Amino acid sequence: MHGASTLYGPHTPAAYTQEFKKLATALVNGLTVNATFWSGCSRNYLMTEGSFAVVETLREGGKWVPVYEDDDFSLKFKWSRPAKLRLSGRYRNLR
Repeated sequence: MHGASTLYGPHTPAAYTQEFKKLATALVNGLTVNATFWSGCSRNYLMTEGSFAVVETLREGGKWVPVYEDDDFSLKFKWSRPAKLRLSGRYRNLR
């Protein structure tokens, strides 16, 4: 059964596919891409040997390869809370 815990119910996979296609098209055309999504605060997740943000590309043979990580100047990572007293709403923005 679908829908109980997903953002758009049974339409979530189609919604994500639609938005990912837009992002991929923009990347292929050399445009700047913005992705904003809900997340927890990065400070609450201690990444001792990893990255908070990774942009990957799909290579021949179906292998995903990292292109940018959070230590790259081309990738901008910003975490913000839309309202101080609203604990449930947090955004992460990648550019």
